[in-house]
Amino acid sequence: MSSLLSTLAAALLAMLALLLSACDSQPPEAGKSSRDKLPLNYTQYRNNGVSFSHPDSWNINFDDKPGIYADREIGLNVSDVSTFRVMIMDEERSLQSAADLFERQLRLNESESISGYKRMSFAVNGLPAKRLTWTQTMLNKSNFELTIIDLPVQSGSAFAVYQLVEDDIEEFEKDKALTAQSITIN
Repeated sequence: MSSLLSTLAAALLAMLALLLSACDSQPPEAGKSSRDKLPLNYTQYRNNGVSFSHPDSWNINFDDKPGIYADREIGLNVSDVSTFRVMIMDEERSLQSAADLFERQLRLNESESISGYKRMSFAVNGLPAKRLTWTQTMLNKSNFELTIIDLPVQSGSAFAVYQLVEDDIEEFEKDKALTAQSITIN
């Protein structure tokens, strides 16, 4: 009788182990892949047809319609100096023209206190992007980076714009890609 109980207990344990391993290997939700998973320290922003995830240490600064540079702008403070914004325009605007706008507004080609200005094209998770880098020399020497990512929208234009100062450039590199990937505009 005890050998029958031992065999039955072993069979039950094997079935339980099989059941638990099946639960762990469930496929991701439809339309989701493992790379779509965001870190636990991310929070969701949703307002008037725009949603995105961002590190919970980033603080919402404004959601303006119209904004300074676009028909709608959502701005977050990444740190004391660095910022992130989503710019939505009703009309078509190219990534090149968005980069030109920031280059003019920041006077990157004109200011005597700007040195080492560079502009390059690249991609973030397959999305076209421009990176503008420079050194500000007015009060003290600080490196800056402005990344503009062209977001897919059905009409008009939209961009994710990250303006980061020295220490934040490397710290938030991964967050730029994750945040841009999570942006939806309806």
